[in-house]
Amino acid sequence: MPYLTWAKRLSLGTAFFAVSLFATIVPANAAAFPDTEGHRYEEAIDFLFERGIVAGYPDGTFGPDNTLNRAELLTIIMGSRFENLPAKSCFTDIGRRKWFAPYVCKALELGYISGYPDGKYRPGQDANLVEALIIMQRAFDIDVNTTDGPYWFEESVRTASGMNIIPNDGLHFAMYITRGQMAEMMTRMIKFQEGTLDEYLNGTDDIATFEDLEEETTDANDESQTGGSGGVSIPSDDGSGTNSGGDTTNNDTEETPSTNLPDANAADITVLEVKNDQAIGRNELAFSGVPIAKSRNLLSTDNLYISNADGNKIDAQFKVLSRWGGGPSESSKPIRWVEVSFVANVPANATGYYSLRNASNPPGAANLVQGQGTSLIVQTGPSTFVLDGTKVGIFDSINVNGRTVYSDSAAAGPRLVDGGQTVTARVDANGFVVEQNGPVKAVIRSSGHFAQSTSSCNIPLAYDMRLTFVRGTPNVGMEFDIRNECGDGYNLDWQGNRHVIDEVRWDLPLALASSSRKSIVANDNNVYSSSAGFSGITEIEQRVGTTGSAGWRRAHITRGGSTLNSASAYTKPFLALSDNNFSAGITMPWMQWREPQALAANDSTLQIKFISEENGVGEAQARWNFAQLRFFEGAASDASIQRERDLAVAGTERGLLVHAPVDYMNATQVMPPLPTATSGPLLNAYKAAIESTHNSTVDEQWRDNKTVGIFWPDIPLFSSQNSTPNDFSLTSNYWSPTSSELLEFFRTGDPKWYWDFAFPAEQTFLKTAVYNTGGEYVPGDIRSGFGVGKGEVSPYGSAYRNNQSSDDYFYNQGSDEFYVVRPSKSIQDVFKRSCQTFIERYNEPRNQGGQWVSKMEITRQVSQHVNALRYGAEFVEDQNQSADCNKKLYEVFQEFAEDNFANGIFCINDSGNAGSCETDDSFMYTAMFLDMAYGYLFNYGDHGGAIQRAIVTTADQSYQHMLPRSGDTINIGGDWFNALRCSFGSPSPSCSGIRYDEPLYDHARPMLLASFLIANNFDAQPGRCGAVAEALGQSMGGEFSDFMFNGLGWSKGSSQVMHLMAHGAAIGDSCWNGGTAPVAPVIEDAILSDAGSSDSGTTEASPSQIEDETPPADETAPPPAAASGLPTSTYSLASGEVVDIYQGEGDYHMVMSHTIGSGTCFGSDWVLYDWYLAPSGGDFTQIGSTTEAESLDVNGHFLESQGCNKGTFLMSFNLPAGTHQGGVCITNRNNTQQRYCTSMPFTL
Repeated sequence: MPYLTWAKRLSLGTAFFAVSLFATIVPANAAAFPDTEGHRYEEAIDFLFERGIVAGYPDGTFGPDNTLNRAELLTIIMGSRFENLPAKSCFTDIGRRKWFAPYVCKALELGYISGYPDGKYRPGQDANLVEALIIMQRAFDIDVNTTDGPYWFEESVRTASGMNIIPNDGLHFAMYITRGQMAEMMTRMIKFQEGTLDEYLNGTDDIATFEDLEEETTDANDESQTGGSGGVSIPSDDGSGTNSGGDTTNNDTEETPSTNLPDANAADITVLEVKNDQAIGRNELAFSGVPIAKSRNLLSTDNLYISNADGNKIDAQFKVLSRWGGGPSESSKPIRWVEVSFVANVPANATGYYSLRNASNPPGAANLVQGQGTSLIVQTGPSTFVLDGTKVGIFDSINVNGRTVYSDSAAAGPRLVDGGQTVTARVDANGFVVEQNGPVKAVIRSSGHFAQSTSSCNIPLAYDMRLTFVRGTPNVGMEFDIRNECGDGYNLDWQGNRHVIDEVRWDLPLALASSSRKSIVANDNNVYSSSAGFSGITEIEQRVGTTGSAGWRRAHITRGGSTLNSASAYTKPFLALSDNNFSAGITMPWMQWREPQALAANDSTLQIKFISEENGVGEAQARWNFAQLRFFEGAASDASIQRERDLAVAGTERGLLVHAPVDYMNATQVMPPLPTATSGPLLNAYKAAIESTHNSTVDEQWRDNKTVGIFWPDIPLFSSQNSTPNDFSLTSNYWSPTSSELLEFFRTGDPKWYWDFAFPAEQTFLKTAVYNTGGEYVPGDIRSGFGVGKGEVSPYGSAYRNNQSSDDYFYNQGSDEFYVVRPSKSIQDVFKRSCQTFIERYNEPRNQGGQWVSKMEITRQVSQHVNALRYGAEFVEDQNQSADCNKKLYEVFQEFAEDNFANGIFCINDSGNAGSCETDDSFMYTAMFLDMAYGYLFNYGDHGGAIQRAIVTTADQSYQHMLPRSGDTINIGGDWFNALRCSFGSPSPSCSGIRYDEPLYDHARPMLLASFLIANNFDAQPGRCGAVAEALGQSMGGEFSDFMFNGLGWSKGSSQVMHLMAHGAAIGDSCWNGGTAPVAPVIEDAILSDAGSSDSGTTEASPSQIEDETPPADETAPPPAAASGLPTSTYSLASGEVVDIYQGEGDYHMVMSHTIGSGTCFGSDWVLYDWYLAPSGGDFTQIGSTTEAESLDVNGHFLESQGCNKGTFLMSFNLPAGTHQGGVCITNRNNTQQRYCTSMPFTL
């Protein structure tokens, strides 16, 4: 290939390259960069600048010490060899509109690179030395070969060193190169080609040899290793995509060296804490969601990695949970929450510290799951699991450390005993799914039905089993839900389809030597081991409690029909089978509270009895369950059993959580601020109150109130001690306190705030209280995914399914917080169903009456349903479903903004609020409506300022008209009004207080005060803030204390009163106690989400902003002036825009997208296009037309078919670098008076 001169390349490529790679156009006579003067590579940078190869940033600097990413690397190398490259899309993460796409695709075409197994190139990933050298050598026709062995790239490095290309700059093989280093190597390569390199080097010894680099690598990492950075992806000589040496198990990637040292070029996002509050050291999976600030504009997880306290990179896995203003699948939107998973090693009662960083991320181990369809292999290191998705038992075999430990049989898997008959199961069609697969963990779901079981609606019970596998461990996590799918989702009789069953279990047959087989069972303090060769049944069971006041809970351990031990409950149940070679054990969390459940061993089969005695599953109700299967080497001893027991219980009841510090949390602005100080008047009172209530619930309430186990945990309507379970009312879906507990986790990172109450409560709420028939959505179902009814004590399916109430007893504040702390697909499925139901139910056109269930009022019921829709919009992964959810959510808040919020007040009515309105009771506003409003506001944005205005104005009017006060002195014990009645005029509403039968509840007064403080975060009023904070402090020591310090734990009143206290304490202490005020949130206007048509051509993000559709430009530059000359539109379309202008084969393409009506195609009439161009600072001139005679089809396509209602025009022009405008008009040929015109700017 002849070497192209730089002068020739400048005819087109220089301006494009300079803009796209280095963010601005620098004139040819520009002065030297201020930050390169005296720099080691000043001469090389000046050489490339003088030749028009590089330019600086918008601030005039060059950034010689910034790292170079893979997109920039190929642009500078391939741009030196080729000109006029066509726009192409050659990887799934590189759309043809990307400024670097022509260079990457040309490199792929010539075999210089290959890519990742997932079809990505990862352009935003930093480039290391080895890949830069090899690609540069191949581009300049320098033959190099790869070899076997750890240094497969040795010949390439030695060749480059022999050419004197590599500077002696402390580089090692996997080091990410800087812009300055790349400039030096490119300068040397060019001068080598031109024969002037010796003159340039002038006898210097600034030349690195292979041995120099090897020594630096050894120094950087005590054991040199070839980890898969994925950064090279260089094909072998035969073009197969693998090198000729190293590990070739992954035929699509190239292994390159990596070090475990801290990456000096990485950007820290946040420190992460993993707290172990157990008295045993743990080396296990830690995972949680971590928030990411919108301002970071992180679009992809590809460049994320985790380092430990020593700075060493560790295997980690990342998954997008949500994005700012859209669903997880909308790759053009910044990530809001990302799930972070890694194996953490944390000593007993200690905290492990890690860092989440953003840089080039060499992927380590391969994904755990291999295979396809229903035949899969999961390799975790110690274990190999062979899975057959057609079998209900799922496992074909399990091999641990070379030993077969599982004996597949027809008896494996789920079993149901119904009316004394054992019922087998069947796997549903498409019921076997890999839900998550990465290098750290994999989750696989098997869904089915119990084949012969009957029910009142003739639909057998359904089940979902989710298995979690973790790298480095032989164990398996199990999540098992049993579901009654009867119900129509409409009628109010929710008791008629209960299903009473005797037992539900999962059988795990093991490959044990019968002669040495033992069963071992452990409780809190003791281990009971059988003799070798024992046959029969061993069981540890938490039984259904008695109805008397004495001996309510009862548990026992039996073997062969004999009782070994009995107690009221066991906190650490564990059962194992063992022979002389290996042992396997099982546990279930919280068995002491979730009777009837049991662990059993029947000969060589372990049995997990999720329901062990007669019990019921209510209509459209599920039972949630978790378990863990553990394998360990050798015959079991008392010591090994106790250790495995403690690890199993800790792993299931206190799984390791990942926590970002509260300062960072506040900075991301995913919610109103949380307290960051260690003390303050409000914070101290708040901490004392929530600690007391939490401890009373966990230590006393569940013991004294005698809750019905399988539905645990529940809170009473009002706190009281009960002598029998018949005195207890099941109402966990009634003013749930989980949000308050979860905010404490975000504030402190203490796992008790998640595991003690919030996790089991939300599992019960979202799977048991919520109405969910499962399966596909049935039109007409207006309640699935919503909470219905209240509970009663009967264990036979009546809980949360009586017909005393409708679906306005949902109280789902905090479900989103629960999900992000421990994400799971089972919870996401509930969110998905909630969204589907909302769309079906709230389907009446605005202000057109109809079904009462469709009214868009700001009431208790509607606000709960909107929250459910919001969770679906934010977290549902399915792209089409997410688009539907987000579109509906936008429409809901647009209607609120135009009607209910239009005058700055939270008006109740569906319509008719223009002149006057009333608000709902203030405790509803503070406990529910405000959460709904700021939950949307902090994520999606505002609608013309209406939501913020409503929060601020409602607070202002409530402060003026609902409180008894003298000036700014608030009378806490006076008569407070309940709501507002307002009339609207200019400039502000005129409101008065409304009093109901009794003054505002005592416990609602602190909530209202806290809502004023939240409003202060949007509109600071220091004087009022201080007065409100002082009054809140008084109330927390007065009436408030009646609800929080009574020793009876969470109840309706305490749940209500604590909902806003964490945010109130953060803001109130700052103005009462002279602290630093929290930063006001940055709120933009919401944009209608369009997940279904998002540009998924690339999902990369990097510090160099490679995601810009046009080359990065100076953000301070003014927008282009509007050009005249484009004809005036005479016809209104549903939408129309120029959607793309991109470089083609030497020319440019302009694409117009247009829609008439509600998404319909134009048809054959609309085929006349006129195309216009306006140079920078000039007016539009027509540059061409297309007609039916020019190969247009009936939809108006030109050049290429792109689907309904798109036209593409080929343009040839010679424009200087800058920002120009392209325009197009489309005309109806049968009525030329109907014309629509539109335009867009583009940058060269």
